Amino acid sequence: MEQILSNLNSTGLHKTTNFFNNYCQQPDQLDQNINDSILSYFEQQMEDKESARLMVQTIIETAKANRQSPLDVLSEFQKFSSGELTARLVIYLNGTRVNTSFLGIKSTPKTNPFVQRSIIS
Repeated sequence: MEQILSNLNSTGLHKTTNFFNNYCQQPDQLDQNINDSILSYFEQQMEDKESARLMVQTIIETAKANRQSPLDVLSEFQKFSSGELTARLVIYLNGTRVNTSFLGIKSTPKTNPFVQRSIIS
């Protein structure tokens, strides 16, 4: 049998195969009571109910990635005032993100009064 020489690295083939084998796994089922308790807290904190549902899903997935209990994460968030909650959520969610995709804190930039005066609304 003839050996084919190549300059490509074939050692990473198994890592890629394992990644895609695990990529489509079904998500773990979470107790509905846990989901509802976290959802009710964030519905009280947020104006939009759909945003609250998406936030809860993100927090549960982040807790799973960090190997934490979602209820423990909720109890930590309940310690903060509503003003601190946004900053703490950003810090928590950025913990598992890559550096190029950090989330930001919602803030309104201050406009120079001279520039603001010349803006036509």
